Amino acid sequence: MGYIMVFITTPTQENAEKISSMLVEEKLAACVSVVGEVRSIFYWEIQTI
Repeated sequence: MGYIMVFITTPTQENAEKISSMLVEEKLAACVSVVGEVRSIFYWEIQTI
């Protein structure tokens, strides 16, 4: 049996917790980790000096 890892973003922490609880309660996920704020940096945002 294989395993998969899924990463998603949500607009609020509360939304993430609701989704996490539902996934575990419905046995669609064995474990869910809610991680705090994430900041992404894209190559087009980097400016040369």
